[in-house]
Amino acid sequence: MAGIRRQRLSPTEGIVAMSDQTSPDHELRDPNTPAERLAAIASTHPELGADVARHPNAYDGLLDWLSRYGDDAARAAVAERRQTGTGGAEAAPGHATASIPAGEPVVPAADPVVPSSAPTVPAAAGSSAAAGDAPAGEPRRASKKGLTIGLIAGGLVVVLGGGTVWAVNAIFGGEKSPEAAAEKVFEGALSLDPIALYTAMAPSEAKPLKDALEQLNDLPTSSEEDAKDVQETLQAVLDAIDVTTEGLEYRADSLMEGVSRVSLVNGSLEIDADTAELGDALRDFLEVSMRYSLEQSGYYSEEEIDELLDEQLDEQVDYMIDSLADELPIEVDFAETWGEQLDDMQSRDIDEDDALVGQGYPFSVIAVDEGGWYTSPILTVTDLIVGERLIASGATYGDALIEAERFGSPEDAAHGLADGVEAFASRGDHEALAAALPVAERRALSLYGPALDDMSSDEGASLSDFDVEIVKGDGLTGLLISDLDILDNGEVVGTYDHPCFEDAAYGGQSCIDDIPALKTLGLDEALPIAIKEDGGWFVSPTATVGNALAIVTARLSELIEDDELDKLFEF
Repeated sequence: MAGIRRQRLSPTEGIVAMSDQTSPDHELRDPNTPAERLAAIASTHPELGADVARHPNAYDGLLDWLSRYGDDAARAAVAERRQTGTGGAEAAPGHATASIPAGEPVVPAADPVVPSSAPTVPAAAGSSAAAGDAPAGEPRRASKKGLTIGLIAGGLVVVLGGGTVWAVNAIFGGEKSPEAAAEKVFEGALSLDPIALYTAMAPSEAKPLKDALEQLNDLPTSSEEDAKDVQETLQAVLDAIDVTTEGLEYRADSLMEGVSRVSLVNGSLEIDADTAELGDALRDFLEVSMRYSLEQSGYYSEEEIDELLDEQLDEQVDYMIDSLADELPIEVDFAETWGEQLDDMQSRDIDEDDALVGQGYPFSVIAVDEGGWYTSPILTVTDLIVGERLIASGATYGDALIEAERFGSPEDAAHGLADGVEAFASRGDHEALAAALPVAERRALSLYGPALDDMSSDEGASLSDFDVEIVKGDGLTGLLISDLDILDNGEVVGTYDHPCFEDAAYGGQSCIDDIPALKTLGLDEALPIAIKEDGGWFVSPTATVGNALAIVTARLSELIEDDELDKLFEF
């Protein structure tokens, strides 16, 4: 079961697997090293990219990836290999060359259908553990439920960060300008290039999620055959869609030192498709996906599934294609949309040169400098939510990153955050709260704190001292909070004692594990997560959310595997 649990781990746990691994250098000299392992080495050992490119089992998609994202030596090795006409191996496990267009990058060790491997654990170790006693070289046939589990876990890893995000960020670094970071995101999204999106994410936001989501690495995943079916049919859908851009131009507005908003202000976008080709591809993809979903539910026979698909699939696809046909081609003129944004801002007396002018613009992202420019999902979302408040209140952005108060231990970090929360609740002091947070969240409060200054505060609000128990598991440091009193002018109005809150005014107690669905999803095990950053400890909201998502995902996979999803609806 994933997530932080109240247990103590042996200091030797997690070491044995690594001690049994062969060195990457040795593996690259072995002509039998599988392509999947080569992809893992490419993502975790960038200095070996040239050797990976020369390996006989390096498949074309991996060579494409190295030629685009590898260092100079790796790109030269790919070019040399292709000049000699040796090409690449036919396919990596789970990567069918028939479904991979030439020139499209394939993410090492991060198949879109199965969970990506952690950067410190070679894929071979994970695959052997998953395969059990399956004969060497023979693909293990997983249940159909395994595919659904892989989709859930893999989707979370892809969307929220996962191990590969951090590994690839560490390999390639950031961009030279905020415009380049934004361009990477926009063009990566438009060209359906997931690696561009991975590598554009700020490391300070990717790493806490990576640490939490590594818990998903041990989940059972789909078989190679199942993964291939989904990958090929999905790729066919993407191949049927044509996305073209022309003359894209960006505007960067500095919001704070090391923070800029970048807006797409000129150029055009067109999305078109051959509806007949798209309809056929969409039907194949939906048939594969729906069949697996119905099979894993356990409620239908094969004959009933065939009947349901015959009754519903064509009707659904025809409806979607008919609706889409009326809209195609979809065209966007970014100069026109930016002009509408300027008109709206000018109606609010905001000058065209003001940094606020891009607030709320749908084609903008926030970029941050972390030794290279990256995009910040936290700030991009916050700008859409809080930026409007800045305009309404007449406030401006904060002009400097608030200095951190680095704590010497996880316990100190918990108490320090409580002090910050008390200062904000009682005095509206957002700087005290920001100082107790890791850089990603601290940067958001530093930038948008002025918008919170007019929020009401309660001078009598305070928090009592409380107990903190350190709970370690899955490489995370959890904080078990107990005996935390919430006071108003010295009167206790509530007490938090994980996982329960007692309302002193009404005498009632609410506990997470008293709610069947929440307990079934394991949320009573979710704890605040402390991380070490820049020489100190902090409580990380990002890691805390990531841990909760990992717990829920793992529990959902168990329910699916055991045909017990109905437990979510028990009262």
